[in-house]
Amino acid sequence: MNTILKIKYLSLKMLYTKIFLTMLLLTILFFYVLLYTNIIEEHPSNVSRDAFNYRLGDVIEFEHFNKRFYVKLIYRIFYYNTIADTYLKRVKNNEGPNYDLLYEIIREKEKDFQVPNQDDLVVHIRIGDVIDWEYSGDIEELLLGKQIFEYAKNYNYFSSNIEKIKDKISRVILVGGYHTNEDHSRSELYINKISNFIEKLGYKVETRIDKGTADEDFIYMANSKYFFHSGGRYSNLIKKMVKMKNGYTIDDDN
Repeated sequence: MNTILKIKYLSLKMLYTKIFLTMLLLTILFFYVLLYTNIIEEHPSNVSRDAFNYRLGDVIEFEHFNKRFYVKLIYRIFYYNTIADTYLKRVKNNEGPNYDLLYEIIREKEKDFQVPNQDDLVVHIRIGDVIDWEYSGDIEELLLGKQIFEYAKNYNYFSSNIEKIKDKISRVILVGGYHTNEDHSRSELYINKISNFIEKLGYKVETRIDKGTADEDFIYMANSKYFFHSGGRYSNLIKKMVKMKNGYTIDDDN
């Protein structure tokens, strides 16, 4: 009798083990599909995979970010109390970009962060991945305007727009971040060329490159009195925040 019970026990144990392993395999397969393919994504950008990186611009601009519970959970765990986490916690489901909410969050958090002087011109330059490997052309030709790249601005952008506010600013601060450990020699060349060009226009130039988190840089730039943006959602969000605080951006008429 004991032998029969023992055999039944072992059989049940094997069955439960098979069930467990099958469920584990299905779970792994599910998360693989969720995180590393676009099969269940509505948007061309793979939100599931991107959610594991801090993407403030996407969180605000893409409403399908705040439709997904797991995105909020990821930001709550890995990016607790950041601007993006605070926004995801407060924004209503299926709500489009809520710039008033973002502005409110910036005002709440800014007291703990450094901000520029009122006579500083703050310039966001998009560096890192976009310059290091997405754009493979010649940096000087890009700055001369011979090649077009949506994320980067050329010499004319800086000279023509600085001319409009030349009597209102005392220095120019270039702000950008890498946030990776790759080779940034191309970005450094791009920064140096822009810095030298603006100095030749007669302005003192300081750089704030990779000196803060995405939130620190965002709040710093959002408090600019004078702000020039680059390409990308992150930079455009900063421009919106500057305008909401009655600052000057390059598409203003004043």
